[in-house]
Amino acid sequence: MEGRRPVGGRRGWVLWAVLSAVLCPLTALAGSAGSTSATVVVEPRPTVDVDGYVEWTDAVRATLRRRAPGLRNAGTRSDVRGSGDSGSAAASASSTTTRPRVVVVPDPPRIACDERGCGGGACNRELGACRCPLSLDGARCETFAPARCDEDPASPRELVGVEYKSRCAGECDLTAAKCRCGRGVAHLGRGDLRNAHPDWKTPDDVAPNGTAYAGPYAPTDAPMSKFPERPMQGCYYEGIATQRTWHAKLDWDRAAGGKPNDFWRPRDDPGPRSDWCAWEPGHPGVDPVVKCRCFDGYVGVGCQTIVKQFCLNDCAGAGKCEHGRCKCDEGFFGADCSQRDGGGLVPTGAGHGYAAGGSDDPRRAGFVPDGGARRRHHLHAASAGLLGSGAAGGGAAVGGAAGGDASATRRTHARRPLIYVYDLLPKFTTAQLQHRQDVRKCVTRFAEEGNATRFEDNLYGAEVALHELLLDSPHRTDNPEIADFFFVPMYHFCFISRLQQPTPGHSQQLFSRTRGVGCDLRGSHVDAAFQHLFVPVLEHLRRDYPWWNRTDGADHIVPFLHDEGACYAPREFGDATLLVHWGRRDADPESCTGFGSHDWGDRTRDETHASCVVKRAAMLAGHPRGKGVCYRRGKDVVIPPWRTPRQFLESPLLAAAARGAEEAKRTASPTFEEALEKTAGAADVEAHVADVEAHAARAMHRASVEATIRYARTTSRDGPFFLFRGSIRPNNPAHSRGTRQEAFRFYGPGKAKSSPDVIVDEGAQTYRQELASATFCGVFQGDGWSARFEDAVLNGCVPVVVMDDVDVAWEGYLDVDAIAVRHPSREMHSLVETLRAIPPETIAKMRVAGARAWHRFAWLGYFAAERERERAGLVKLDDRFRDLETLGKIAGVHGADAFETLLQVLRHKLVERELAVK
Repeated sequence: MEGRRPVGGRRGWVLWAVLSAVLCPLTALAGSAGSTSATVVVEPRPTVDVDGYVEWTDAVRATLRRRAPGLRNAGTRSDVRGSGDSGSAAASASSTTTRPRVVVVPDPPRIACDERGCGGGACNRELGACRCPLSLDGARCETFAPARCDEDPASPRELVGVEYKSRCAGECDLTAAKCRCGRGVAHLGRGDLRNAHPDWKTPDDVAPNGTAYAGPYAPTDAPMSKFPERPMQGCYYEGIATQRTWHAKLDWDRAAGGKPNDFWRPRDDPGPRSDWCAWEPGHPGVDPVVKCRCFDGYVGVGCQTIVKQFCLNDCAGAGKCEHGRCKCDEGFFGADCSQRDGGGLVPTGAGHGYAAGGSDDPRRAGFVPDGGARRRHHLHAASAGLLGSGAAGGGAAVGGAAGGDASATRRTHARRPLIYVYDLLPKFTTAQLQHRQDVRKCVTRFAEEGNATRFEDNLYGAEVALHELLLDSPHRTDNPEIADFFFVPMYHFCFISRLQQPTPGHSQQLFSRTRGVGCDLRGSHVDAAFQHLFVPVLEHLRRDYPWWNRTDGADHIVPFLHDEGACYAPREFGDATLLVHWGRRDADPESCTGFGSHDWGDRTRDETHASCVVKRAAMLAGHPRGKGVCYRRGKDVVIPPWRTPRQFLESPLLAAAARGAEEAKRTASPTFEEALEKTAGAADVEAHVADVEAHAARAMHRASVEATIRYARTTSRDGPFFLFRGSIRPNNPAHSRGTRQEAFRFYGPGKAKSSPDVIVDEGAQTYRQELASATFCGVFQGDGWSARFEDAVLNGCVPVVVMDDVDVAWEGYLDVDAIAVRHPSREMHSLVETLRAIPPETIAKMRVAGARAWHRFAWLGYFAAERERERAGLVKLDDRFRDLETLGKIAGVHGADAFETLLQVLRHKLVERELAVK
């Protein structure tokens, strides 16, 4: 199996850790003779944000002003620079030196895989283990494991231990779980489909090329499709339910249905064809009768136009994207191909423009920085005067491909806190992307006609966006011996989404049979995710790496971003720092959802159906018994959910910030253009460009913050006094714990306390404009968390949090009380009256505090990176959704966005950890 202990894996890491402590001091003396790759770790002096840390709590503010502690493993250091700083842990925690501290660390050796290779997979050279794509398994990816579209007659419970109903009416490519037109039908018009081939009832025929025949034909029929590779996703033909297990409601998930002749007709039919599998452009007035969904990477009426597919960081310009999986070029490996076989990391991913465009010019064809983007660099030995002539490695840096001068040392620039990102088995991450049946599922962006980027309104997109950002961050290290934190990528939402396809209703029928003999209780997504995602990830970490076991995960970061956060996480994750959107602090909680398949809180099932479901005591929320919690303030972190630019394109804060940044750019002296013109004469080109960008980022961010504060102080809000729009669900009180329904009962249209300046109602097209002008905005939960808090802050509205014992984003780290009002749910009847009693000067202060911190509640840097891709000519921005306009504003103001805020929180935790040891 793919999860077997790798050749050289955990043992190789342990051996490296032991040898490095002994040999690294010798390496320092010998220079670069034995090393081709090293990491230059920079711990800059503590700096004060343009706002002086005023939005942080007192405790966090104190730690952010301190130096981070010295590197965990002092024996790995080959050079240290800093004004008399010894690098000791005690000295570093209280140091007030003004110069950066620089450490050069040789990268760990790469480990070769079995000499027989990895077949169709790839070698992870950190472990010396093969990483297998969808449909391959085994230690060397030598076993074909069909990625089915339809129920397997031999194993009807194949998917996560439950019955898996069919969803492909054409031909399934078993290498990719993709439904295609296939060969077509030869017996159409010959009578009733149910009687055409009475002996053939299930799609059990598998061809050598890895396809499963699943159409209304016999395996021996002649082909009819003109375009057998054309997608048939989201389509069905009449009569399908008589041939195989199929959902009773044929139009599931907006699927397109038609007669078999609408998909396949005899190939000798004269004239232009309108059947889907034979239609081709160029015949005016002839459109396909039925249109199926295109695969990711294909657009057009007949899915005939090729565009970019989604892959992490566009495979860092060092690989080919295959439906969510990066197939890396020779010399590179990793989830986004950013790790080099020879050691070190690719200088910058495609997320920031120039390297992936085929150009190594760090000036990005002369583009003036929009405000700077933090990214990974390779440094020359004398870069920025930090390293001096005695630094290990001499004076050369190697960029470009995996080869280069063997005598030189390639150095990757890294900043504290250092984060190691696990390259887990693909089935926990990128294989989930390969399984998706809708280009919108699981991802944050996809390409439309002309390679125009479309950002997906996927509330759970932070799990993929965060993975991308960390992989491409200067805070990333691929040397776990010096890591401050370990990030565990795990696509929880994508796993659930796979179970929900084609629809949640379909998924619930999938769970009509659950694990265990004699189970009569329908299973749930909770049980599936626990048993087939969370627990296997934990086993993988414990078996194949040494780092989790060293601390029981105490220095690990694990995302649980689905509806109810970490409530049903295994209790073994309790020592890790959990990233959630749902900050429930109540002890011994119950499930808070109106969606039955997500309900984990039924205590009776523990005893009644012990063999069918996961016991509550095994979950974080049920351990210890009677005192379990889903989230621990100060330990875990509530991060903002994914919101696309469309969610705040009308925001007056964004408009004001963009004006301030543009003014700073226009009045800078020397201008940023003039600073870039000096690049040609710089001793170190990359360092010079980095300095210009850093200066631009500081100046523009400072100006943008000042402009938003000025707006908040001088401009009144002329919209609704109180606003809430969203799903009310009056007949489903489990949704939102009844708070939305209760607010609607008092303040909804025509209700007893309704008022012209109060809106509590379902969604409307005017919602964005109302958000941008309202004074107070209601924040109620949904099925678990909701994104209403972020919507309010991003649009300059004061949030009113009506969620008892629930922390919102950054609470416990940022001073949330300065920007939001809390109101107990039991006093819903007095909500608006309480708000009207707040003095105007208090409201003004809250608006200013919100204007100072709004950028911390959106993943602005992610959008700024797409802006750089657009400027480099790699993508287009479709202005149907005003993305070009909005991203142009974001690019100059992103500064301390949600990602940078998370890094600052981790830096706080790093210093706090050291102080606790002292």
